[in-house]
Amino acid sequence: MHTTESAPAFSYACGTISAKLSRGERVLLQDVSFSLSSGERMAIIGETGSGKTMLALSILGLLPANVRMQGGCIQMDGAALPAGKGGALRTGSLGAESSGAGKAGQRGAAP
Repeated sequence: MHTTESAPAFSYACGTISAKLSRGERVLLQDVSFSLSSGERMAIIGETGSGKTMLALSILGLLPANVRMQGGCIQMDGAALPAGKGGALRTGSLGAESSGAGKAGQRGAAP
């Protein structure tokens, strides 16, 4: 029996996400990677300040001006997405939903 491995529908690898602050640079996330097959879903959970928002913003290409991603690669269907350009957001293939924890009655979803 012969099996073939297909490339993941989405893959994310980040060396470092860091922020330039008035008192220097601070590492926000380091060595994060994952991949998803077509139709697969993933939840990102963690404590306040653990980096969930920065991870999501980096995937969507919406990092703040003082934050940068170094040594990473984001791919959808085997093609690299342009870093910092919101490429994943424009495809309509990715979505995000916030539970609004701590903010009763607020829920949001990205297009």
